[in-house]
Amino acid sequence: MSTFMAPEVFDDAVRAYCTRYPASVISGGRTRKHTIAVGGFAGDPHEAWFAVDVQYDEVPDYDEAHAFGLTLGLKVLREGHANGDHLQPVDWLND
Repeated sequence: MSTFMAPEVFDDAVRAYCTRYPASVISGGRTRKHTIAVGGFAGDPHEAWFAVDVQYDEVPDYDEAHAFGLTLGLKVLREGHANGDHLQPVDWLND
C-alpha cells in the first residue's frame, strides 16, 4: 500500500474536489475488519486513510469530475454509490 502523495496534500485535494462539486465525505479511514465487512479488500486505500467516499448534492458529469480529479492528483471511481464516488490518490499502489 503506497502513494507518493503526502497525507496533507490528499486532504487538501479532497477538500478542493468537494468544494468544486459540493459533496460530503461519508467514509474515510477504516480498520481492516470494517473494510472487509463493507466489501473492500486487504490493502484497500481506506485502511491507510488515503481514500474517501463522497456523496454529492448533485452528481456531476463523470468525465468532467474525473478530469478535474486528475488535476488534483485524485482518481475518481464511480462505484455505484447512490449519489457518490470514491476518491484516492491517482498513484495508489497495492503492494
